[in-house]
Amino acid sequence: MSDLRTLIDRSIGGDMDAFGELMLKYQNAVYSIALSILGDFMLAEDVTQEVFISVYQNLFTLSDADNFPHWLRAITLNTCRALLREPRRG
Repeated sequence: MSDLRTLIDRSIGGDMDAFGELMLKYQNAVYSIALSILGDFMLAEDVTQEVFISVYQNLFTLSDADNFPHWLRAITLNTCRALLREPRRG
């Protein structure tokens, strides 16, 4: 997990390359969770983007880097749930 800690610390410090590595490492997992919940490829892609925007904005609140995978999963689930609660358009 020290590699993960390093990526998180560097990301918090503004290193966009480190954040990009973090995204690459976890984007498939986020997308898979979103797709399994939403059943729609395009919505899963949108959720994946929203999740990583949220991660970028809130990464400094993560108290323990070892909890990152669980924290990321919770953000993904909450983002999917929020989308499902929205009234349908069209």
